[in-house]
Amino acid sequence: MIISKNISDIYIKMKLKYIYILLVVSLFIYGCAQIGTLTGGENDTVPPVFVKGQPENKSVNFKDDKIIIHFDEFFILNNLNNIFLSSPFMTEKPDFIIKRKKLAVKFNESLEDSTTYTLWFGDAIQDYHENNPLKDFKFIFSTGPLLDTFEISGVISDAYNLIGEPDMFVMLYQSYKDSTPIIEKPYYITKTDTSGRFKTDYIKPGKYRIFALNDQDGNFNFNLPNEKIAYIDSFIIPKVKTETQIDSLKAGTILHKAEEDAEGDTLINDTVIFTTKYIYSPGNLKLFAFTEDKQKQYVLNTLREVKGKCLFEFSKPTDSIFIDGLNFNLTKNNSFREKQDSARKVIYWLKDENIFNTDTLEFKVSYYNKDSLENFVKETDTLKFVFDVQADTIKKFVDYIDLKQEQDSFANYCLQTESPINFIDTALLKFFKIYDTLVVDTKKQELLKSIRPAPDTLIFAIKRPYINNFDIEFLNIETSANSYEKHYSENDTLLECKIIENQIIEKDTLKIVVHYDNDFFLGQTQKFTDTIVMPLFKQGLISLKRPAPDTLILNFKKHLTGKTSITLIDNETKAWYNIIEQEKKEELHLHINKKNISDEDTFLVTIRTYDYDNTLGDKIDYEYSKSAIYKRKKQNINSFSRKKRNSFYFVLNKPLEDEISVKLLNHNIENNWFEKELNKTKDTVTFTITQDFISKKDTLKLAVGYNVRFRKNVYEQKSDTINLIYIKFTRSRRKKTKQSEDNKNDTAVNKQNVSIEIPVDFILKNDSVSERKLWVLYPWKTGTEYILKLDSGAVIDFYNNKSIKKEIKFKVRTKDFYSRILLNISNIKRISDKNFYLTNDTSKIDSASYIIKDSLNFDSASYIIEDSLYIDSVSNAAKNKMNADSVSRSKLDEGQLIIYLFDKDKKLVTEKIVTEDGQLIFDNLIPGSYTMKLFYDKNNNSKWDPGDYLKNIQPERVLIYTKGITLISNEDNEIDWKITSP
Repeated sequence: MIISKNISDIYIKMKLKYIYILLVVSLFIYGCAQIGTLTGGENDTVPPVFVKGQPENKSVNFKDDKIIIHFDEFFILNNLNNIFLSSPFMTEKPDFIIKRKKLAVKFNESLEDSTTYTLWFGDAIQDYHENNPLKDFKFIFSTGPLLDTFEISGVISDAYNLIGEPDMFVMLYQSYKDSTPIIEKPYYITKTDTSGRFKTDYIKPGKYRIFALNDQDGNFNFNLPNEKIAYIDSFIIPKVKTETQIDSLKAGTILHKAEEDAEGDTLINDTVIFTTKYIYSPGNLKLFAFTEDKQKQYVLNTLREVKGKCLFEFSKPTDSIFIDGLNFNLTKNNSFREKQDSARKVIYWLKDENIFNTDTLEFKVSYYNKDSLENFVKETDTLKFVFDVQADTIKKFVDYIDLKQEQDSFANYCLQTESPINFIDTALLKFFKIYDTLVVDTKKQELLKSIRPAPDTLIFAIKRPYINNFDIEFLNIETSANSYEKHYSENDTLLECKIIENQIIEKDTLKIVVHYDNDFFLGQTQKFTDTIVMPLFKQGLISLKRPAPDTLILNFKKHLTGKTSITLIDNETKAWYNIIEQEKKEELHLHINKKNISDEDTFLVTIRTYDYDNTLGDKIDYEYSKSAIYKRKKQNINSFSRKKRNSFYFVLNKPLEDEISVKLLNHNIENNWFEKELNKTKDTVTFTITQDFISKKDTLKLAVGYNVRFRKNVYEQKSDTINLIYIKFTRSRRKKTKQSEDNKNDTAVNKQNVSIEIPVDFILKNDSVSERKLWVLYPWKTGTEYILKLDSGAVIDFYNNKSIKKEIKFKVRTKDFYSRILLNISNIKRISDKNFYLTNDTSKIDSASYIIKDSLNFDSASYIIEDSLYIDSVSNAAKNKMNADSVSRSKLDEGQLIIYLFDKDKKLVTEKIVTEDGQLIFDNLIPGSYTMKLFYDKNNNSKWDPGDYLKNIQPERVLIYTKGITLISNEDNEIDWKITSP
């Protein structure tokens, strides 16, 4: 046991010594090493770089069957077989072999002689670690002695929305047959970028057909009905033109700036520099992509989420669809049919309980498709709709959708439900007008005023708006039904009657009965009748006021109907006043512009005005003599206060014109016991008490003296006795003041307007098409709020679901809320021009223009316009003819333009049809942002039609108004749209 223990101790000591040595060595190594943290380094963001090619890029006389491309790093090929393009097109794609940093391209078919090839790798070449792509990499070589240098370019846009089409194949063909894109592979091929632009370069001279394809099956042929295409129905002739630009540099021009310890380059002599520029055409081709209407009709989807709701979704809009029941009888009486999503969806609402409670419903659906000979063939499908009762989680009440909070005054209010309506309990549906008024005024109605300002005019004013009736009748006179015309005010409280019959006009005094009513509490209508005598209201001067020395205000009984003159009595001064225009026509304001007159406290004037007489309406002269007296404001003290013991102040009613004196009455002391200060406006005097024994007194009795002006240059001394009391502001006083303010606020609240819901009669009407819509018919008053209250069970659908309690509140917009667009459209015939897309203006030819002629009668000598800045004589003749035609381009010879107006959410607001230049008015528009587009409906079928390649029909032309349209309330936005090519 002892020996074993010793051996164990020795072993432990040796192990500890070994660990110690290892620790020392580790610390030594760590101390010698550089301190830092191991990381992965920065991410590689650089793609592979092309180094060289075998043969070199853009080389000529290539005769091999393989090329090798060198890069500066290891790389991978990502989806190259689907991305790679060769132009001219190769039927058999090459083999691609990676050898370290080299890419070998082995061709599997013979290359054409004397042809330039472009190999496009797209973004398929990526670095090995981070997949950084080498974008749009091309390798170019020629099998002949020269590189082909022609190129064409352009843009492909969607034909309807004019948005650029990305990733479409743009293909050039040397064959001229119409079936070429369908059965042949393209000769040259490229692809559009994200904006729809394309360029095909390194092509040989010749004439080509251009065709664009969104290839769905990867065979580079147009063979599927859902493939999007674009084409130009004529030939493309690529051309190139050189332009030489001459620049001259003077001697002494610095070509190279000198660096330190180096000499720069400077021209010694004058030098001429020639620069050659190559212009390729056509350089701005416009192609418009579309999908032909060749897609077959078929049932895309079916759904039965509610027992009685069967939805059919079709592959395209339903023009002629026939749906019948198989295991039940489907009729108009037991079902309701509606369409959604531009007629791609058809919904059948089944209303018969015995039918919609059936677990499985079978339908027969028939529609027409065209066969290969363009003949219509009827096709029929049998469909089953199975409903899982256990999975029925649909709520068991009727809800309302698309509820509006604002209503147009010119439209009826739409109440739409989520399911067809079977029954409406009108007793549970009430309609109220919300009327804001004072509570004390809810029951009062009266005739406030009735005047006859002219022989043929009667004016009546009532206190509150009438409801149904506001009318008059003449007593003791036999009148016809149309003896007068009524004109109401906007708030229905003012009625103006224009008398038409002379026998009434000639009467000096009329006896009239006025009928009006009142909207009483809880929908009760009060009727009132007043009998009044109305003499002809004669003109008269009510008052003449002179609020300032240079101002006269004359108030008359009624509006001034003629010229009014004011002259001075016993004074021959002429042009002594100016008339100041006023909104109130019964007031006349004069400004006296002669100082010698405005300085007079009193002067006499004669006023002459004109008015109707009592018989035939002739105007006669009325004359008044009045004194214009200016009563000057007398100086006095409005208020005084002593909030502090050592100070007090006086507030006067007007600026102090002279000194003010203050004497202390209850103490015998001289006037040096205070300091006085006058504010800037001279209407407040502050006194600071300088004697302590005076400031300690709670009450000061003062005699205050100052001068008062009675009239011009006449003054009188005035003395006031004032008791100044200092009252300490305590907590209880603050509390009392706060309570009084609260009581004051409560009183103000009681005087505020309140909203009263007044029941009104209305008409509820079913929609003529949809069984899910109800219309509320009522003569809306603009700016008024209404509320529609529906109790529980007011509406019951065909599945015995009842509506829940609902209150729908909305406000009728005022007339000045809306805006208008005044669209001046011109040059309308331009859109029907066959060369519409060749130039933006009929008066000039684009420098990148190209002429194309139908393949059956192609004559390059006669129809090609050279790509030049100078048009030859043949082109000038065509240009002159186009200019002559532009004068008469105001009306379409065939077809029509349909203009769409969309709101900010791209929702169609309205549309207009136009066939000639003129102005279109879009009215009753809600303020906000709008966009506008139009299309040329050549066949007058009122819908936009795509093209048809084999029939050589292009899609109907579309234009978009590119400027923003912003509408502001109660304002017109006038827009000029001249039709030009995009």
